[in-house]
Amino acid sequence: MTGAVLPERPYTILLYTMGGQGGAGVESMASKGGRVLCNWIVDAAHAAGYPVQSTLTPGTGQRTGLNNLYIEIYPVEAKELGGRKPVFRLAPRPGDLDLVVAYELVEAGRALTQGLVSMDRTTLIASTHRFYTVAEKAVTTDGRIDSAAIVSAAQSGAKQAVLFDMAETCRSQGGSVNAVALGAIATLESFPIATEHLKTAIRHTLDGINTAEQNLAAFAAGRTAADAGDVELPTDETAKRPRRDPAASLQKRIDTEIPREVQEIVRQGTARVEEGGAGSAFSPGPRRPRGVTLVAKLFDTQEIAAGTTPAARRGRCPHGH
Repeated sequence: MTGAVLPERPYTILLYTMGGQGGAGVESMASKGGRVLCNWIVDAAHAAGYPVQSTLTPGTGQRTGLNNLYIEIYPVEAKELGGRKPVFRLAPRPGDLDLVVAYELVEAGRALTQGLVSMDRTTLIASTHRFYTVAEKAVTTDGRIDSAAIVSAAQSGAKQAVLFDMAETCRSQGGSVNAVALGAIATLESFPIATEHLKTAIRHTLDGINTAEQNLAAFAAGRTAADAGDVELPTDETAKRPRRDPAASLQKRIDTEIPREVQEIVRQGTARVEEGGAGSAFSPGPRRPRGVTLVAKLFDTQEIAAGTTPAARRGRCPHGH
């Protein structure tokens, strides 16, 4: 490549995948921690003759960690470099990524807050489906993060945002979500690898779950969904459940699940647990939810509702009647 101007930097990709996600009859979103998609991209780069390097930073199991797969591709055939080899980084640098792929919407938001997505360089491809965090599930009311806010941030914070429900595309089409994501990547004009090399990689490297034909169909479906440009949040996200009044909910449980003779004792105990120790959780005026939350959890963990105690399950009334 004598006299030609070489690219100053490699093309950089971060696959932002969740550790251990999957199950319930649907193929793991990040099958093998996203390594299937990573291997397909690396294999396609090799087929194109490009120098390439990938590194994995593993997370922990289930919904508590991320598997970050970082790929750098130098988009010039190695034979044209005259024996020279590019020097690749082992980890992504904020603001210097060309492509970020997030397998779940909140993980896309996490990439945005960590500065990994930049308005002048980064294309963000993300699935709009949700896989709820531990923090969201721990809230006694509706603790879900606002998906629409993340979508808005992605559209304004990235140079280009490609957002669609990859999980739904996978369920309706079949094949691997990794193939759906690769199809979305193939639509990018900035991506340096030809589509045919990507398809060849899918044919040659199976994911252990789907056939090559199934993954090629998912690849095509991913391209179609990405080209459509429609951002549709999952059904349960478009209309959030109304937030409940925890005190009113607990009052109803006391009225219906606790023997009448001890209901007032439970109410007084709830009031005494209230932070500050003043007033009842059910009296008019401002309420603090601490006592309400603690008593509600006591219901669930200690099985104190009438008819659910161990004595009742043994066929004896808990009050000896």
